Amino acid sequence: MYCGGNRDIRRSKLLNVGLAWHTNDATLHTKVEEFGTAGEATVIKDRDTSRTRGFRFLRFSQGYEAGQAIENMNKVEFDR
Repeated sequence: MYCGGNRDIRRSKLLNVGLAWHTNDATLHTKVEEFGTAGEATVIKDRDTSRTRGFRFLRFSQGYEAGQAIENMNKVEFDR
């Protein structure tokens, strides 16, 4: 998974790319909650097939939690 986002600690929304096709909201939510309270988790799906497109947006309640997720999950494989 590649995590990216504005590293400004006031920002809490991340873009996650490179996720496995079978990774669902519950699996991702469980993993990222190791770093803080993940609120919004928007799965981007193909409008024709409803299949995930391999990336998601996440929003943490605090900017520092998003920073911890970036530090710990960037370029880490999980749920493969």
